[in-house]
Amino acid sequence: GYHYLHAPNDVQLKQCCYLPGRYFPQNPTALQHIDKIYERNERAVLEFEDQSYGDFLLVMVGASLMA
Repeated sequence: GYHYLHAPNDVQLKQCCYLPGRYFPQNPTALQHIDKIYERNERAVLEFEDQSYGDFLLVMVGASLMA
């Protein structure tokens, strides 16, 4: 799949870092109320440069259910 990212300013992508592995949700309330809620998440951290507001990070999280 793919995603479109929209920004209110003209930004430049400086760096992208993929974080491999499996990360599971840490929401105790959801774990108590939703059967088989476990999800596998993958993350990518994007660093952007914005001339008006400075650099910022955007963390993309992709999740898939592991029922």
